[in-house]
Amino acid sequence: MHTLGKVLAWITVLLAFGGVFMTTKVLARRNAAIAQLEKSRLAYEASIAPLETARRDLRVAQDAFTQAIHGWNPLLGANVQIGPANPREISLNLGQAAGLQVGQTIHVFVPDPQGQSMYLGPFNVKDVQGGFTIAEADFPLRPSDLANWQNFVTQTQAGRVYGSIPSAGPEAVLHLQQLLVRKNELLEAEAALLAVRQKEVAIANEHLNYRNNELHGDPTLQGERDSLPQFVIDGLVKAIEDADESRNRTLEEVDELRHQIKLAYDEIVAFEQKNRDLAATLPDGSQTAVPATAAVGE
Repeated sequence: MHTLGKVLAWITVLLAFGGVFMTTKVLARRNAAIAQLEKSRLAYEASIAPLETARRDLRVAQDAFTQAIHGWNPLLGANVQIGPANPREISLNLGQAAGLQVGQTIHVFVPDPQGQSMYLGPFNVKDVQGGFTIAEADFPLRPSDLANWQNFVTQTQAGRVYGSIPSAGPEAVLHLQQLLVRKNELLEAEAALLAVRQKEVAIANEHLNYRNNELHGDPTLQGERDSLPQFVIDGLVKAIEDADESRNRTLEEVDELRHQIKLAYDEIVAFEQKNRDLAATLPDGSQTAVPATAAVGE
C-alpha cells in the first residue's frame, strides 16, 4: 500500500475513535441537560401551588391592612391626658371640640410600662363639659380589679382615643370577656371548694383535739376531779400507765408472798424431818409414821 494511503487510513481510524468519544460525551451532556430540565420543571410545577397560596395570602393581608387603616378612623385625640374619676370611670382632657357626645362609645389606648400601646377598653361617655369628659368603662371590672385598674390609670401619662376600631377588635374584646367570665366562674368555684375544705379541716382539727384530750388529758377539767373519772381528766395514756404500774406492784407483792410461802414450806419440811429423826431415837425403837409432805412449787 502506498504510504499516503496508510497515513490516510490511520487518520481515518483516529478520527473515527475521536468521533465515537465526542459522540459519547455529547450524549452524556444531553442526558444530563434533559435530567436537569426535568428536575427544574418538576420544581417549578411544585412551586405553583405555594406561589398561588402566597399570592392569595398577600391579597388577604393587603385587604386586611386597608380595612384596618380605614377602620381606625376617626382619631379623636393623640395626646389625651387620662386620669381616674370615680370607680369604673376615667377623666379625659377631651371634650366638645373633638365632637364627643353623651352616650357615645370611645376606645382608649394607653402606653404600658414597656412604652408600647395597650388597649384600655371601650368606654361610654357620661358627661362632656367643654374640654373635659367623664367616661365609664363599658366592660366588666371585678371589685378586686378596681384598685389595680385605678392605680394603673393614675400612672398613665397620655393616651389615644378613637371613635371606632376595626371589626376584629370588638370580637377580640368579646372573646376576652368570655374568657374572663369563665375564669371568674372557675375562681368562684375554687373559692367555694376552698371554704368547704377549710370547714372540713376545722372539723378534723376539732376531732383531733378531742382525741388528743382523750389520750393525754384535758387541762381545762383539772378543777372537776370530784365529779369526773380520773381517766377523763388525765387521759387514757396516763390511766393505762397507772394501771400498768399498779399491776407491776401487785405482781411484785405476789412474788414476794410466793417466796415467803416457799420459805415456810421449807421450814415445815425441815421440822418434819427432825421429828422423824427424833422418833427414830425412841427407847422401844419404834418409828412414828409420818405422812409424806406434798411438794410446793414456786
